Amino acid sequence: MSGSAVKVKAILRVVGLTLVGALAGCANQDPKKLNDDSRAAANNATSMVQKKGAAIVVRVLYAGHYCHQGQVRLQKIVDGRTSTTSFVEIGQQTGRYGADGLKFFAETAVKMATINLKWLSKEVAGEDVRTSFRPIAPGRYAMTFVNCNSGGNQNTFMGAANFDVLQINTAKKALPILGDNSILIGHDQIVDAGTINIVPMGSTGFSRDRIARVEGSEAPREFREAIRQSLPDFSLKITYTKFSPYLGALEH
Repeated sequence: MSGSAVKVKAILRVVGLTLVGALAGCANQDPKKLNDDSRAAANNATSMVQKKGAAIVVRVLYAGHYCHQGQVRLQKIVDGRTSTTSFVEIGQQTGRYGADGLKFFAETAVKMATINLKWLSKEVAGEDVRTSFRPIAPGRYAMTFVNCNSGGNQNTFMGAANFDVLQINTAKKALPILGDNSILIGHDQIVDAGTINIVPMGSTGFSRDRIARVEGSEAPREFREAIRQSLPDFSLKITYTKFSPYLGALEH
């Protein structure tokens, strides 16, 4: 085996051990408390409101089980139509786009080459689903895409999405997906939108779970309690709500 191959193998082994350690660390966290990173993420929601007008957090489940990473794409409803100028992604993101994506891949290559365990551990560990807020402008939104990464290559998704890494032609028109697909965000709100559960409804015969809908629920009591205990003042600023069906008639 060549020296470069040995080095690559060693790096992959380190990354694998880092992944195991990170996941074990998450499992050992006190579910009733927030660690320093989680508290900092929650407090950052205030600056999101100042910059964008509001902040939001949501979690994705598949058949009642939390996803390792979950992504929800929203498009604002303007004059009875889904906006064709932009979209907002919330949740625990599974993808990185545009310049941010290229920068991340470059950083990953460098950190892996130098075996920077601290950086790799932080990236692999992911975000606390209780405080992974995203900035968002006030308005009515339709959910046009949802993705669940159950770990590894196990992905489940609904809706239309533009996977262009360079964000070329992201102005893509899409209709809301089936189920609890809409949410209203008010000015200066810090919104906890609860959970989105992808519910399989059957198969077309070509592949399993080809038909599904989404169900919205408010945040679990234990999530609220953890924030209340760790950040009592911040918890009073949160608006708890959930996604619900859009009852309007969208124009094409």
